[in-house]
Order: sequence, then C-alpha cells, then structure tokens
Amino acid sequence: MQRDFGFFFKLKDAAFVDEETINEFSSFRDAVVWSWANRREGYGMTDKALQSWVCMNFGYIPSHFSRAVNPDTKSPMDLKADFIATFETVTGNRAVTQYLHKVTQTTSLEEIQARRAA
Repeated sequence: MQRDFGFFFKLKDAAFVDEETINEFSSFRDAVVWSWANRREGYGMTDKALQSWVCMNFGYIPSHFSRAVNPDTKSPMDLKADFIATFETVTGNRAVTQYLHKVTQTTSLEEIQARRAA
C-alpha cells in the first residue's frame, strides 16, 4: 500500500552543509538540532504542526520526535537511525549524514561531487 504524504510538489534533494558548520558539532544530537532549526522553508506550518505532520506521516512517536529536535528539552532523545534519510528530506539538508561521515572519517561520492560543483 502506498502512503499519501500530502505533498503536491516534489521536494528538492537535501543539500550539503558547509564543512565549517559540520565541524562545530560535538555530537550527533547537535547535528540533528541544527538540521531541524535550519530546515527548508515553505511548508506553511508552525514548528509544532510540522512536527505533528512528520510523526503522523512517517510513524514517529510525537513526544520522541519533539525530544529529538528540541534543544531545550529536559530529557533529550536521539533521532532513530532508520529515520535519518526521511529527516534529511524534510529538513532539506544533509547535516546529520555529514556529521556521521566526519566521526567515522568517511565521505560519500555525492558530497565530493557537491563540493566540486560549488
């Protein structure tokens, strides 16, 4: 069964973030919080409404998602690893993946190509 995500347009591919920004992250959570705070514009929803929409359409528990993206939560949670690709599509940036590449000291071909094209 195909799910209806409610998009009436195709989302652009997530963009790579500059290396200086990635180097500022000291944790996976830093990358997630920054990525959400710097997400693409144009959804026409409040922050809370967009969080609810993401949870409803992608099967994330709302309180868990809020605790993953909110920098001021008293009980932070990490974003689930199997949700990273969807999260980056919604936010419009690849900060989380780039941070993971940094800590594992790996690169992706797409990142190399994007840097060369910039």
